[in-house]
Amino acid sequence: MKVSIIVPIYNVEKYLSACIESLVTQTYSEIEILLVNDGSKDNCHLIMEEYAKKDSRIVCLYKQNGGLSDARNYGLKYATGEFCMFVDSDDTIDSRTVELCVHSAKQYHSDIVVFDMKYIYPDREEFASGGDFECKSFKENRELIFINNSACNKMFKTSLFENVQFPKGMWYEDLATIPILISKADKVSKVNEPLYFYLQREGSIAHTINEKIFDIYKAIHMIELYYSNHELDEEIKQLYIHHGLFLTTLRIKDSSNEIEKYFEMNIAYMDKYYPEWRSIKKFEGYSFKIQLVFTLLKKNCFKTVKRIYRK
Repeated sequence: MKVSIIVPIYNVEKYLSACIESLVTQTYSEIEILLVNDGSKDNCHLIMEEYAKKDSRIVCLYKQNGGLSDARNYGLKYATGEFCMFVDSDDTIDSRTVELCVHSAKQYHSDIVVFDMKYIYPDREEFASGGDFECKSFKENRELIFINNSACNKMFKTSLFENVQFPKGMWYEDLATIPILISKADKVSKVNEPLYFYLQREGSIAHTINEKIFDIYKAIHMIELYYSNHELDEEIKQLYIHHGLFLTTLRIKDSSNEIEKYFEMNIAYMDKYYPEWRSIKKFEGYSFKIQLVFTLLKKNCFKTVKRIYRK
């Protein structure tokens, strides 16, 4: 079983060698490593070519800058593996990652294999669960749509990407894509180990606040359009509440300025994409504090919400 590992690369010469080292030292050897240079302006091309000279499994691809999604889609065009994985070029993976994923795929006859992650900060590490299960079918377990939506903590059957692409130029490209891929999979299995090491860098998209954070609504809307037969109406409503109302509020409250402005904009997006949210009396599964925040946001009490989070 051949596995294609796709690595989008853009101006990461400081981190690239560690990333590639974690791939070429995999305990499972039947892999190809597709290094996609997305118009890098630093010395990434030299690092790529040096590794390619030493390992015939490495394929160096070059394209004009188009962003993470565009680079992933480009890599998929050249992938020849039955399965594929995505590794961001400033991150690393455990040396057993591919081996354990292949074993799980064979054991459960699964189309997607999920594993846990570690977030790597300068002073600490944090465990990030990929979900608590062994093997599930989406048809019988709709809650799979709510698992960690990262593309990087999963191995996919490459054929799942037929007629599915990561949306170019949009933040939250994983949220727009992964639930659709999960719905296409016959089975999803899980390796209960943190195999992906996600470096938390200042200045990265994950730690940036600007109006692109509201792409999260476009991402959920793409899922909604995919399920235009209303098959997943309730699940999609929950995605709007969790990702739009809850997680986006948390992201805004940690920003240094214009908090009230972003709260107001976020509620405007909620009203546009899921106006019925205002009629919800109790938001199941959320703490008393969060329930209070949601109620205040309903009433447009943005200054009060700001004070709650600033205490």
